[in-house]
Formats: sequence, C-alpha cells, structure tokens
Amino acid sequence: MTRLIGYCGVACDRCPAYQATLKGDEAALEAIATEWSSGDRDLSLAEVRCYGCHAGDAYTAAFCTECDVRRCAGTHGFGTCAECRDYPCAKLDAPHEASPEARRLLDDLRGRGPAAPSP
Repeated sequence: MTRLIGYCGVACDRCPAYQATLKGDEAALEAIATEWSSGDRDLSLAEVRCYGCHAGDAYTAAFCTECDVRRCAGTHGFGTCAECRDYPCAKLDAPHEASPEARRLLDDLRGRGPAAPSP
C-alpha cells in the first residue's frame, strides 16, 4: 500500500480527519472539530474535512492550508521537504517536535533520494 505523506513527513493517511473524510463519517468529523478547537479558534466540520496535504486548498483541512511548510514545499514543487537542499529547516521544528516519526520518515526519504525506486 502506498503511504500518503505530507510535505513535512506526517502520514496523512493515519490522520483521523483524513480517515473520517474518506469514510464520509460526519459524526467523527464533528467530534474531531470539537477536539481540535481551541480558545483561539473553533473549528467547523468543513474546516477539518481533509483529503491530505497534497490535495488542493478546497480539499485540505483549514489549518493545513495555512501551513508554512506546505506553502513552501508546494511553491518549490517538492513532494516532501526531503527533496529540498535546505532540509531540515526551522519551518519543520514544530511539526517534527509534535511528530518525531515524521522527521524519521523524511530522514529516510532523504537518504534514499527523491528518485530512488521503491523497495
């Protein structure tokens, strides 16, 4: 199975918002919106509906469309940040602190190179 990997290395296919979106599970999306809301921002069901980091802005969770990493890598035409000559950069500090697995995945991709064949 092919993994859906975000620009920062986060496994989009493991995200509960992505999974609930694919299943069309409105109740799960409502629960996620409530759980992910903060004092600064109340998220709606539409704001957590997501088809992954590489989907267009209309199909990506609101906070992901605002992501500096996504914006930077997308602008440069990279599939992931591992393809960037400046990898790793400070933009990745927060997502990699939250998800060390994402950093390990990008490190692995970086070691193999972006054009390496799949095992």
